[in-house]
Amino acid sequence: MAQKPLGEECFDYLVKIQTDKFKIVTVVSNMTKNVWWKTNHIYQMSLKHGINFINNETKNEELILENILRLGINTIISVQHSWILSKKILESVNGNAFNLHNAKLPDYKGNNIFSHVILNNENTHTSTIHKMDNEVDMGDIVLEQSIKIHPEETSESLYLRANIIAIELFKKFMDKLSRQDKFKLTKITSKGNFYPKNSLDKLREIKNISNINDVKTKSRAFFFSSFEPAFFKIDNKKYYILPENFYKKNKL
Repeated sequence: MAQKPLGEECFDYLVKIQTDKFKIVTVVSNMTKNVWWKTNHIYQMSLKHGINFINNETKNEELILENILRLGINTIISVQHSWILSKKILESVNGNAFNLHNAKLPDYKGNNIFSHVILNNENTHTSTIHKMDNEVDMGDIVLEQSIKIHPEETSESLYLRANIIAIELFKKFMDKLSRQDKFKLTKITSKGNFYPKNSLDKLREIKNISNINDVKTKSRAFFFSSFEPAFFKIDNKKYYILPENFYKKNKL
């Protein structure tokens, strides 16, 4: 169950390393390109390799469960899948369901994580693989890996660097899983913080343009291609703030 650039790269890796020990028999992903990353690569690859495909544009648990039972699926791997899995689905694979969440748990559950990490002035970013629970981004931690956040980091640059370590982490996880090694699990003992999809809506505006720290932080936290940058308003018109490295990159 995967989507977005990180999910696509992890899927390609799984296709490449299939052995007699494990095989991909069903894929759940986006069928159309009407998404912010503008690709349906997993769908196209599933057609090419003859892998059964389920469209994730709507939550279709009955079809997923039917495929699990019909095809004898015993493990679920999720990379940025868009829906929470029910207890019934998780029990159908005896709890062998794992999710790659590209953030620290339980501190950063949910959405828009790279912006929130910068807004919160974190020094490090952590990618996590955990066992899935029927509550969003919960379940015992299996593996995690961290990187330092650079002083001039934007949400986009952090996202790109974090994807690199997330893929490294995913490869370590698959190596241990394919060898059937036992994982040393770490229990999540607190609820942490959950960020909904609309969590940035009221934070993007810079209310006081003379607040230098706010300008610096928000210009970095809200710079991500295809999404609206930080802004301030004059006479109810928006004026966008971009970090210097964007200017240098695009040679404006």
